Amino acid sequence: MPFVDAVAPGRYQLRAWVAVLHKDGREWQRRIAAVQLMVVDEPVAAWSMALLPGQDTASLGDEDFFGYAVDTGTGTLADQVAIEALNEWDYERVDELFIPAQIPDDPIDAVVAGVVEGADRGQRVRRRLGMGRRRVPPT
Repeated sequence: MPFVDAVAPGRYQLRAWVAVLHKDGREWQRRIAAVQLMVVDEPVAAWSMALLPGQDTASLGDEDFFGYAVDTGTGTLADQVAIEALNEWDYERVDELFIPAQIPDDPIDAVVAGVVEGADRGQRVRRRLGMGRRRVPPT
C-alpha cells in the first residue's frame, strides 16, 4: 500500500547508517541502523512520518510511531510497480534474485539489489539482510 505523501518517480540515492558495536574494547559487529532515501540534496527543513491511508499521528503517544515489523532485521524498499510485479512471481524466482546462498558478515555487503521487470518498466528493489527484531518507523 503506498504512503499518503508520494515521491516523484525517479532514481534516488539510498544512504545506509551503520552502527558499530564494541565488545571487550574491540569492534564486535557492524549493523545497518537506518536507511535514508535522499530525495533532494539539501538540508532538511522538517521531518514528517510516512503514513499509510487511515493513519493519524494525533492518535500516537509521545514515544509511539507507525512502522512495520522487522524480523531478523530485514526490510525492503520498492515502489508500487515493483511490488505489483513481484506479486506475480513464484517463490523460487524471488529466492533466486533476493536471497543469497551465503549471507555476508558485513552489513553493507548484505544489501541486496535487484531489478524487477514490471508491466511498463524495470524497477530496482533493495533489501537489507541482517539481524535483530524491531519495528522500523517509516520516516
